[in-house]
Amino acid sequence: MTTSRDLIGIAEAEVGVTEQPPGSNTGPRVRAYQAATELGGTGWPWCAALVEWCLERAGMDTTWCSPSTAVMWQRAQARGLVVAAPSPGCVIIWPGVHVGLVVAVHQNGTVSTIEGNSGDMVARRVRAVAGARFILPPGLTPTTPAKLFWLQDPAASRHRRLVGPWR
Repeated sequence: MTTSRDLIGIAEAEVGVTEQPPGSNTGPRVRAYQAATELGGTGWPWCAALVEWCLERAGMDTTWCSPSTAVMWQRAQARGLVVAAPSPGCVIIWPGVHVGLVVAVHQNGTVSTIEGNSGDMVARRVRAVAGARFILPPGLTPTTPAKLFWLQDPAASRHRRLVGPWR
């Protein structure tokens, strides 16, 4: 069994990886993520490839994964992996659009995530829970996450007021 802390640690080590050149959907690390999927090749949107690559590195079952977020969602539904509420280590998915890994769940209806192909890079994001769906990867053992603290920067732009997280 893999703990959510193990899985998140693998994803955190990838934060900051960028496409080379920007906007190309390729680069040395991106090609490694894409090679973890059934599709192969490069030059295609790779958010799901990062998720599958992280799961694979954690020693988890990836037979339900797909480079297509729509197919990934269908396979997760068929395998009974869909959960109503997120927890650290869950996959957050907008079928047919985008996917990432949940790092932390906040009481204000948001989650912290690590996502591939987000601004042409592996990035940390804060996403609303509303409208998203969640998958609990098979073999994941939830762990109690460390509390995260966020600071508000009133001088920041409206979209970048929260900075952090810090443990």
